[in-house]
Amino acid sequence: MEDRKPDEAVDRTPKIFQLEGGKIAVFLPARPASEIIAAAATKRVIICLDRSGSMSGSAYTQACAGVTQLVKDNFAGCLSCTLMLYNKEVMRFEVNSPDFAVTEPARGQTNFVKTFESLRHDVVVPEGEYHIVFFTDGQETCNQPGAVSAAFDQLRDALARVRSCRVHAIGFTADHDTVLLNKLVNVGSVQGTFQYVSSAAEIGPAVGTVSALIGSDTSGQQRFLSGTAVLPSVDLGAEGRLVFVDSLAQAQGLDVEEPQATGGVLRRPLGAMVCPEVPPKLAITVRMEGIVAELSRGVSGEITHAAEARLAPPHHPTRAVPDMALLTRRLLEGDAALEGVQRDIGKLMSLHRKQLMPKWQEVKSFVRELNGLLAEIKAAGLNNDKVAKVNALSSRRSIKQGLQKKLDKRVDANVELFNQIDSRLALRVDQLRADRAALDRYAGTPADPEKGIVGPCIMSCLNWRDAVLDGDALCIGLDIGRSQACIADPSQLTIKAVSATFVSVESFLDSVLYSVERNEHAHGGFVRSEQGSILVGESREPISGALPLFICPEHWSVARDKMKALFGWMCTLDVLGYTYAQVKTIPFLVLAHVSQLLAERPTEWHQRLHGLVLETCMAVYRETPSIKEEVAPLMARYPTDPAARTKDLIPPARSS
Repeated sequence: MEDRKPDEAVDRTPKIFQLEGGKIAVFLPARPASEIIAAAATKRVIICLDRSGSMSGSAYTQACAGVTQLVKDNFAGCLSCTLMLYNKEVMRFEVNSPDFAVTEPARGQTNFVKTFESLRHDVVVPEGEYHIVFFTDGQETCNQPGAVSAAFDQLRDALARVRSCRVHAIGFTADHDTVLLNKLVNVGSVQGTFQYVSSAAEIGPAVGTVSALIGSDTSGQQRFLSGTAVLPSVDLGAEGRLVFVDSLAQAQGLDVEEPQATGGVLRRPLGAMVCPEVPPKLAITVRMEGIVAELSRGVSGEITHAAEARLAPPHHPTRAVPDMALLTRRLLEGDAALEGVQRDIGKLMSLHRKQLMPKWQEVKSFVRELNGLLAEIKAAGLNNDKVAKVNALSSRRSIKQGLQKKLDKRVDANVELFNQIDSRLALRVDQLRADRAALDRYAGTPADPEKGIVGPCIMSCLNWRDAVLDGDALCIGLDIGRSQACIADPSQLTIKAVSATFVSVESFLDSVLYSVERNEHAHGGFVRSEQGSILVGESREPISGALPLFICPEHWSVARDKMKALFGWMCTLDVLGYTYAQVKTIPFLVLAHVSQLLAERPTEWHQRLHGLVLETCMAVYRETPSIKEEVAPLMARYPTDPAARTKDLIPPARSS
């Protein structure tokens, strides 16, 4: 294995790149971990919950559940947590427990002027790092637009006086004010994210992504300034950060502001040097980020401005309809530039191609979805729903970057866990080899390894007994779909189909390596509608996931450990992306799917399949006390209490 250079040997000089079309970008290599101050010690979270009458009903129930989850996720990882409940008045609570819950009902009018004023009084520490999260429909009912606009400007001025502030908005109800919410997520020193929640099932993933961003956000560790203006930066993950500027002179005059371990903040010249030659991989990354930045400003921004004009007084000299011909031309130019990027990626070494193609696919998906929204606006006109989708689309890349950081942390933590699993499996396999009689006792039963209902692996031809003695376990094949939200919430995994084909864990993971080597899109990526196909089943059906089965206690003693790497890959496309929530979730998603199959077509195979999956879920249930604690009270209330049957408490299984 190639040795990595120590931190002091890596060139960390900021570089100025002159790109195609005269664009200028400043690249800042990632700093070593030793230079990054612990972010948890500086973060202050302020949750703003709209409890006005327009939020009453299911929207307020969902929002309260979201606040509870957000507090639980972030209580231990921040310096302070404050809740502001607002309608016509503002109630302020210091959250002093991770089990904090909202008990006040929704009623009254909405006064954003008072809410913004209260926020100004809370965001007062100049060196503070603030994360503000709004749960609201954004409908002002107490003040005239001019008063709200003036209060908003005062809030923006107050937030500009602190070192770092990021505002996230989770919008509720079909009539939410997309313009105000979009302005809110752009009011801080770092752009926030907007997500629209249309059903109870979406609140968990929405809050999960905000928590992931708060937990992994280190944007407040550095600010880049041109004079008094704070310039936005693009996070490139492990590679570093990127700042787009207007001129070479501006790039050379940039300052950076950083907190010091001893306290206080130091502002110093960035000292970026002009780099005549851009490394090919980095050049392509910069070009892709430039395309996204241009489209976000030139297309998404124009649509949002048109929505703002729609709400302006009649005498306001702005148009309420975006220039569709101009937006279409910009989108076509961006798409053409992206095709050029793909050709250049093809000229790089194989390793760099593998690293860049997922990023290219992500940007391509962004362009494709933006084009689809543009077509909808052309056909049906500009409305609240379309503006919300455009804003959410622009926020999605920030969400993905935050989730990737969350995944990176999980991967680091799981390295030691998987070392322990390997040692435990080796010991267990040695015990089973020494006591083969324990496996032979299943002859003539439904679990007979030779004639039982569980057939051999389609790849290795091993039956379950031989697989166990080889440190492996048999699974039933699945066809799955996933979105990026699966990283934070495994319940977002979609079970498209359950196969009649059996495959071992190791054979499946070997097929992953082989299939992705031949076709980089074989896994289906993080696009739920994409068809992945890691291997082909006995009936020529696509298999893109698998569920290790409970066949007997001996087989389960191996399967329960082997499933962790498999589930990690299924949810995150990384075997080290495992979290125990996946074990508590995925088998039950499969059970929901096969139960529906059995109800619709009660064939002998569906009965056997249902029995296998049910036994597997029962094995997970027996070994997981937290499931009993969560599910037993719900089951007891379910027959008599309608409130226990809502989607807020029992989210629907995703099946197609």
